[in-house]
Amino acid sequence: MPDALDPTQWRFSIGNLDGSARQFGVKGNGPDPRNVTVETGLIKYELTYSEYYAVNDPTRRGLGPGGVRTGDNIASRNQDQVLGVVLLQMTGTRTLQCEVFPGKSAAEVNGFTVAVKSYER
Repeated sequence: MPDALDPTQWRFSIGNLDGSARQFGVKGNGPDPRNVTVETGLIKYELTYSEYYAVNDPTRRGLGPGGVRTGDNIASRNQDQVLGVVLLQMTGTRTLQCEVFPGKSAAEVNGFTVAVKSYER
C-alpha cells in the first residue's frame, strides 16, 4: 500500500512478524504492487525500516518531538538495512501466495516453503 503521508513510497504491513504487527518500507521501493499479476511470477520484496523527514530540513526526521511538524512538506525514505523478505505470487486474479522470512535477504530466499500462506480476496 502507498504510505499515508508520502504516497510515492510503498509500505508492506503484516499482522504478525516475530510477535508484533509491523509496517515496513520496501528496499528499492518496488516492484510496484499495482503491476504484479499472475504473469509476473514470484516477487521478492526486501523489507526495511522507513522514516519521515521534512523536505525543507532533512535533519528533522521522524514524527515525534524535534521531527517533522504540521505544515512541513513531508517525505519518507527507506533505510538500507534489510530486516526480512516477503515472497508474493499471484496465483489467480483474486488469489495470492505469501511467505515472510524474518532476518533474511533476497539472496538467501529462493522459493516458498511448506509455511506458505494462501489468500483470496
